[in-house]
Amino acid sequence: MVLFPSRRRHFYGCGACDTDELFRRDSPARTSNDEITLYKAVGTALADLAAATMVYEAALIAG
Repeated sequence: MVLFPSRRRHFYGCGACDTDELFRRDSPARTSNDEITLYKAVGTALADLAAATMVYEAALIAG
């Protein structure tokens, strides 16, 4: 899964989606450990920290 925060899909055909689509489950997530997720951040450091905190807390809950 390749994630882009903009609507430009440079990697068409390889699972590119926006983060909001992934969080709303409008776009499929990884289906195996062989798939990788690439996140390209273009926002402020505070937004990156908030996103990282959400992911970390979700990982703790998921175990």
